[in-house]
Amino acid sequence: MKTKVLQEEQNTTVRCLHDTVLSRIYIIEGTDSLMAVDVGSHGAANDTVEYIRRRLKRDISDLRYITHFHIDHIGGIGHLIEMCGPLTKVLFNYGVKDYLSGKKKFHS
Repeated sequence: MKTKVLQEEQNTTVRCLHDTVLSRIYIIEGTDSLMAVDVGSHGAANDTVEYIRRRLKRDISDLRYITHFHIDHIGGIGHLIEMCGPLTKVLFNYGVKDYLSGKKKFHS
């Protein structure tokens, strides 16, 4: 998988993975933490986990941050949670809760 380091500072590295028309995943790697911004599609989620485990030699973080509620940003989040385990934390904008609970309907 082709990756690109976007920023490297004292204890933090920002990488872009899976940079395609349909998904772009960012990994923010700190000394004690690892965060994925967007997870893209189901296949991109697989690539992300493989990259973190094999190339970075790190455990999967318990934190995922999703920028917004579009399929190209969250399509693989369920699959990623299954691979990372039940303690995985997913952070969304507070308004997403209404959609996930069924309180609001998606517009098509």
